[in-house]
Amino acid sequence: MAAVTAPAVRPADLAQRKVAAGLWENAWYRLRRDRLTIASAVILFTLVILSVSAPLLGERVFNTNEFSQDLLKTYRQPTLDPPKYLFGSDELGRSQVLRLLYGGQVSLFIGTSSAVRHSRCGSASSSPPRARSARRRRGS
Repeated sequence: MAAVTAPAVRPADLAQRKVAAGLWENAWYRLRRDRLTIASAVILFTLVILSVSAPLLGERVFNTNEFSQDLLKTYRQPTLDPPKYLFGSDELGRSQVLRLLYGGQVSLFIGTSSAVRHSRCGSASSSPPRARSARRRRGS
């Protein structure tokens, strides 16, 4: 039998080798290639920005606030003539666009606060037991 020897590894070969990508690098690579996810993230980001800037849009773009009523323009059809009636008006003549944007603020607050609260409860329940509970077991 002939002895098989491994070829010698030269330093140039080591420099050409690629390092394996990590978990987060692979996840980011796959995420960038998914067009539907990127489109959804852009839409979600746009809705968040519009909801957060609702008071500014109401003053500067729609020339109204969330509480202004116009009883002469109740149930108005959607129109671009005044941009505040882009989605029409309700039974009190309020702009549906502004109501939608302010409703988005409420939804963002509720979602964020519940996520923060649940993450705190989850981290508190997974923390190690305190020394006080060990004293109780010993009977002191």
